[in-house]
Amino acid sequence: MDYIPLVSIGVPNYNYSYYITGALDSIISQNYQYIELIIVDDCSTDNSVAVIEEWIRKYRGPFKINFIKNTINQGLAQVCNQILHHAKGKYFQTLDADDLLLSGKIEKQVGLMEGAKNTAFIYSNIGVIDENGNMLNPDYLGRIGYNRDEMPQGNIFEQLFDFNFIPLPSVLINTAYAKNAGGFDSTLQVQDYYLWLKLSEQYETIYLAENTALYRVHSGSMSNSSLSNPKSYDSILNIKFRYYKSGSEHIKKIIRKDVHSFATYFYRSNYHTARQWLKKDVLLNPGLKSIVYYVAINLGIPFGLFERVKSKLYTPFKAKS
Repeated sequence: MDYIPLVSIGVPNYNYSYYITGALDSIISQNYQYIELIIVDDCSTDNSVAVIEEWIRKYRGPFKINFIKNTINQGLAQVCNQILHHAKGKYFQTLDADDLLLSGKIEKQVGLMEGAKNTAFIYSNIGVIDENGNMLNPDYLGRIGYNRDEMPQGNIFEQLFDFNFIPLPSVLINTAYAKNAGGFDSTLQVQDYYLWLKLSEQYETIYLAENTALYRVHSGSMSNSSLSNPKSYDSILNIKFRYYKSGSEHIKKIIRKDVHSFATYFYRSNYHTARQWLKKDVLLNPGLKSIVYYVAINLGIPFGLFERVKSKLYTPFKAKS
């Protein structure tokens, strides 16, 4: 490439002092030299700020570094918007402070993006590592049920609407397109998924069939928290439900299926939005199960008690049949 576009890489950090130097080292190890690094510490209560400042003090490379220290905790989605707001690069990505980029990621992805038209972002496969950096699975896409050699690209909106198969650390995004789409929605738990959908509605996507990053799984990971899962699923349903009036019949079918499945999950988990989704389930899927669950939750019957009563009523009938 005669023209070398600037790439902005943002690292949101909250209490990841143990991991963040690894993430930063993986960025400066890229063989693509025209990078600006945006680090945002969101009021960490550990020694993250001191660790980051020491790392910056020792850094002697060519990358521009912008270290932002929030004085009020903003939350991950808003920090991602801060990164996007400050990004000067033609392309940008965020990298969680406990994840890693693999060598050559940025150079390969920029080359493909520069050769494409009307393309909002590029994604690829990633590996999954544990808290000590040991490989747990070299094929994230296979882990979630996809074939890494046959992933969607081009117009992927409807496939992506069915399930979010985009690994966050693998993505490189056209900055202007992301800003025009409104950036990340700070009201959502899975703010990245909403941005992927907004972008894939209007633009095309590229898939690079190789690993470009490592996603770390550990006790502090949001994906490992049982408390965060209902919130994440609730966020996904809220994202999808926004498309119900304007969506195609295929999109509406996906929404009806997901509402039916997750409404029961929220009831079982005693999640605070269960009644809301069970009501929507009755409207979208007016069957006996939907109606009975909605009546039960309005009577204040816990899911576990309801299932025990149902089991006692069902067992004698099953034995006679």
